[in-house]
Amino acid sequence: MSSIYWLWAYIGAFWTTVVVQCAKPANWDRCARVDDWLVPWVRDVAEMYENGAYATEKRVLEQAK
Repeated sequence: MSSIYWLWAYIGAFWTTVVVQCAKPANWDRCARVDDWLVPWVRDVAEMYENGAYATEKRVLEQAK
């Protein structure tokens, strides 16, 4: 059940922050280039899913010890 909630939370957040905001004509110039913002976001989410949240920061803190 928690994995379904996680997916639903991401879909809801994506809908309210991207779809609704990109429907406004004032934001069309920022939303038109999908390859600038969606592709890096998908890569970041896949990395976070594989390595866990804040993996890079944790690695830096471990090296500092």
